[in-house]
Amino acid sequence: MAQRGLRDVMYERQYPSLEYIGNRSQSHSINLITEDFISGYQHDGRMSVIRRFFCLFVTFDLVFIALLWLICVMITGDNIYNALRTQVVHYTIYTSLFDIVMAAICRFVVLILFYAILYINHWIIIAASTSGSCAFLISKVFVYNWADSPEPVFQVLLIVISFVIAWGEAWFLDCRVIPQEQHAQSYLNAISSTFDDRGPLLAPFLATSTGTGRRTESIANFYSPYESIHNSDDEGDKDEEYKRMALECVKKAYELLESEDWEVEKGRVNSNAKKLVEDLFINIEEMPKWNPTLLDSRVIHRIDPRTDISYQVSAPGGGGFVKSRDFVNLRSWETFENGRMIQDDEE
Repeated sequence: MAQRGLRDVMYERQYPSLEYIGNRSQSHSINLITEDFISGYQHDGRMSVIRRFFCLFVTFDLVFIALLWLICVMITGDNIYNALRTQVVHYTIYTSLFDIVMAAICRFVVLILFYAILYINHWIIIAASTSGSCAFLISKVFVYNWADSPEPVFQVLLIVISFVIAWGEAWFLDCRVIPQEQHAQSYLNAISSTFDDRGPLLAPFLATSTGTGRRTESIANFYSPYESIHNSDDEGDKDEEYKRMALECVKKAYELLESEDWEVEKGRVNSNAKKLVEDLFINIEEMPKWNPTLLDSRVIHRIDPRTDISYQVSAPGGGGFVKSRDFVNLRSWETFENGRMIQDDEE
């Protein structure tokens, strides 16, 4: 049975049988422990990890193209000073490849200026840089005097590699840097607007995750509130609010159960309902032993015998394409007058 969303379980008061009713997602939680969030998070306005990698990639572009150009100069067998004088001082577009290094320098200056110093978040600059570089390299292929080149293989590699790296920079910025920074920013906006009461818990975790803090926080500490006075008014008010939310969700689940729009997909599951409910609700810590999709499962706050807050970590799947995720669920169950019980999990 899936761990996410709304799980509706119905059984008779005498526990004769059980039916799996449906699955409806009602997500209100925000999962921050992801590589995309950590890579795109900008701590105190500083450069994100993914943008720093992009700047490193742009620097590698310049250094690598310059090194390859030096190799092309050295393999001609001429004196290094004469070769540099021919390629740089007496530059012509027909016989010199130094302009490809100049194109890499221009890309480096433009991209570092706009994406590292000015810190813009738009693809227009990288699009102009890549388009200009590609247009120049294509023109270079037609005007360069290949007949007089002693080692044309290296010259071809220099042009092709410069062409590929320019497109690689555009892809990386547009498909990785900007989306991941927007992904992290949307999470932070959601936190500030809907989870203000959890604000103090986020700063130490984010500082630790990004390497800017000294304090280490576990996942359990991140999701669990700091210690407070037992039976305090604030704690009691929060528990009552959780119970109210849980009861509303259970009632909605019951309304869905009583609706006439259901169609049987896979039939009825004949099982000992009491044992199944104990495994799903009471013995939640034992779920990873029989459910291979879970790595961890436990109750982090018990509100009453029918309501609690649980924490679960899903196992990665799809050969690594689906990453491991963690969830905090508000769980509750109620028995109605007709003897049916509804169990609800709300993230």
